[in-house]
Amino acid sequence: MERVLSLEELRNLSGLGSLEVSDVFSVFASGAVDGLIDNRAFSECVAHIVAGRLSPGACDRVSDELFEIFDADGNGFVDFAELASGLSVLCGGSREDKVAAAFSLFDTNGDGFITREEMATY
Repeated sequence: MERVLSLEELRNLSGLGSLEVSDVFSVFASGAVDGLIDNRAFSECVAHIVAGRLSPGACDRVSDELFEIFDADGNGFVDFAELASGLSVLCGGSREDKVAAAFSLFDTNGDGFITREEMATY
């Protein structure tokens, strides 16, 4: 698919620029299976995020373009590193907020440490 919308347009249309990265990470984490998000689950997460803001057709277009951007290696899945990279560019919030949100995704038991097992999850 040829990308037509700029990153700024995608950021504005999706509303990601006005959302905290931790909230958006949570939505996508709920759609992940073994640390990966396929196109269908990704679309469902985007639909949840843009609910009421975009028509279904516009939502599909934004989702398709975001998935293409996020799936940097082209394997048909968005992994944690790709998700973190994409959201760090598109979401609102400070750099510290974005790092804290990424850390909390790794720290699945909430103990303030990331174990080897928690890293292997992603």
